[in-house]
Amino acid sequence: RVSREDRRMDVEEIQTLLAPNFGRHILFVSPLLLANNLESVFPEIASATIRRVFPDELHVLLKMDPIVATVSLGEPDDTEESLAALRANAATSSGSLHRYVSAKGVYFEYPFEIPEGETPRLRLSLVDWAARPAHRQQLLSPALLENMRQTRAILEQSFGHSIPSMTVYLRAREFHVETVHPGKPKNHERIILWFDFAVSPLSQIEKYREFLRIIPPSELMEYVDLRLHDRVIYR
Repeated sequence: RVSREDRRMDVEEIQTLLAPNFGRHILFVSPLLLANNLESVFPEIASATIRRVFPDELHVLLKMDPIVATVSLGEPDDTEESLAALRANAATSSGSLHRYVSAKGVYFEYPFEIPEGETPRLRLSLVDWAARPAHRQQLLSPALLENMRQTRAILEQSFGHSIPSMTVYLRAREFHVETVHPGKPKNHERIILWFDFAVSPLSQIEKYREFLRIIPPSELMEYVDLRLHDRVIYR
């Protein structure tokens, strides 16, 4: 008997993996080994608990790795301008795949939508990929995802920006944060902040804070590049 937190995990896949144990005496079935096998084969499983129920049943309880980001999959050479149109089309299309990244940084594609919980998800666009991401592929590191979540929280809470989306450049190893600045002239509210994977986002945000003490937001029209060690470039 398989119990799961949501419909992401196909019960038939679980039964197929467990099938070699069908017909064995329950005393010779190791719940711990089976649980470890499930967790290693299916990355959407955060933890599996298997309990033997005599005389002949196994009860499987699956806790799923939480979804932390909703993904729009762009082309390798897409720009932020073309991604905005892609997201708009994705929001109105029907019958397409729904794409996500879990807390482990694994990429998933499902034919159904996964409801959002209390914690808002990141809205990510993935571009600049060498090979198209595949279902159950390890795509991003958990540390990078946490850095992006912290970046969004600080920009929202400390700077008053709203963050509609982020763009992840996989080969270039950087991410761009779309920020909306209330009070700026119409059609100039949107400023993109450029972050480097390899540098602590907190240090890049502190650089941005110092930059705003010198350059008023009214002078920003397009982007602020925070990736360089010794300077900030903006347009």
